[in-house]
Amino acid sequence: MDSFEDRVKRTKLTKSSRLIAEYCLSNPSSIAFQSAADLASCIGVSDVSIIRFARALGYEGFIDLKRAWQDELCRHVDAGADSVNPVAKFLTRKHYHRDTANFSVAYAEDTYCQTLRRTLSSLTQDLLSKTVDCLCGSNRKYIVGIRTRSTAANSMATLLRMVMSGVSLITTEDYASYMRLLDLTAEDCVVFITFGRFSNFESALLEQVKSVGAQMIVITDKKASRAAQAADLLLFCEGDINLPFYSSVATVALSECIASAVSERDWEGSRNRIEQSERYLNKSEPKQR
Repeated sequence: MDSFEDRVKRTKLTKSSRLIAEYCLSNPSSIAFQSAADLASCIGVSDVSIIRFARALGYEGFIDLKRAWQDELCRHVDAGADSVNPVAKFLTRKHYHRDTANFSVAYAEDTYCQTLRRTLSSLTQDLLSKTVDCLCGSNRKYIVGIRTRSTAANSMATLLRMVMSGVSLITTEDYASYMRLLDLTAEDCVVFITFGRFSNFESALLEQVKSVGAQMIVITDKKASRAAQAADLLLFCEGDINLPFYSSVATVALSECIASAVSERDWEGSRNRIEQSERYLNKSEPKQR
């Protein structure tokens, strides 16, 4: 069966049809679940133009065209394509694999156990030791996690601050966060928790790390991403499960493993730091009058 792109290439299109084709080819992971009215509104054409476009390509109508888009998207999802966004993956799986795609409490245990098992089985003792070497040997430690990775970044920063100094957390893509990146030096280390999709901020982070020669630990489920290719140390972490967002369960568990290994490396220093924080948190002496 001819693909949508093949049909577009061999069809002589009107001006409005070319606009529709260009939009569809540029937004493959979202159009499969839009109505004709929504699609027409996004492009700035009429509903009738959408229907005529579908028939011009040889489809029976818009419903037939939409089904073809969904079939193509399903093939991309099953092939593990990184270009498909999480929401589209979720909708596609529910549409084509309804018997296993619906998330429930009964399904949760198996899903999360498998996620943890795949993550922790890839963490060798040697890789963990090198990660600890990098953290302990650096001046400042920047823990970076944007959007759905911010939960894991917060967890890692909180745990590491209990056992070592110089830990800084970045979970936003604003101007202030970018300015903090400009303070990076070759003596620093960046722990970058990413799912492989890049924003301007994340691209700027990689450029800054490279330009100053800082060490970078990348935690991701996308081993072929730009961040993974630029990493000094690469830690795999499963995150793409059957939800319309990425899971932080395995990443948080990985953070706990790293923090525990750091505390073992300098147990006396870690113990003193934890005891000092506990004295502050549990301070109950009466105020002096």
